[in-house]
Amino acid sequence: MKALPKAGAERVCGLSLIDVLVVIAIVGLGLSLLRPSLTICRASSTRVDCVNNLRQFGVAARIWANDHGDAWVWQTASPTGSMELASSGNIAAILLQMSCELNTPRILKCPSDVRIRATNFENFSTANVSYFIGLDSLSTTSQTILSGDRNVRGGRMTSNRVMIASSSSGIAFGGDLHKSCGNLGLGDGSAQQVSQIALRRQITAQEQSLTNNRVRWALP
Repeated sequence: MKALPKAGAERVCGLSLIDVLVVIAIVGLGLSLLRPSLTICRASSTRVDCVNNLRQFGVAARIWANDHGDAWVWQTASPTGSMELASSGNIAAILLQMSCELNTPRILKCPSDVRIRATNFENFSTANVSYFIGLDSLSTTSQTILSGDRNVRGGRMTSNRVMIASSSSGIAFGGDLHKSCGNLGLGDGSAQQVSQIALRRQITAQEQSLTNNRVRWALP
């Protein structure tokens, strides 16, 4: 007969070597399947500076809107606004109308961008701009996308550098500015760092908050 354990004796339970190897293999397989869908975005000094640029742009845009019926400069007709240029692709001409609020064009260039930073508005051009503008953003709807890094991919391009974005179109940031991550400015003047997943969620939030379900960006 098999001897019974003595009273009070500890029962030792553990995994065999084979069990451990099986667990490691399963965990490794799971991580390999998840890795393509996860984007780890690490903050850097240039990325923080970029967020600050978008925040300053948001403040300037809101100051302009507060003086013009809560509409952005590209949603207001000339001579005060630049609505006629909204879909022209000439972002520099659009933004020149709010040069007083911006104070300097320096904030319109991302530190990670190879583009040239303009020091004044005299020779300012679209080549000095690192950020897109959200043509359908609203100053009265905080979660609409006001601005963001120009290296967005996956939307449907129309003429004159206007992109139509949707939550189902696979929108993503390219790897040329912030290593496949990016920054967004929102309708309330705030700015934040976002991953690819967060970018798509923000697009979804805008589609749900606006009656036209439209997300259009003018790219520089």
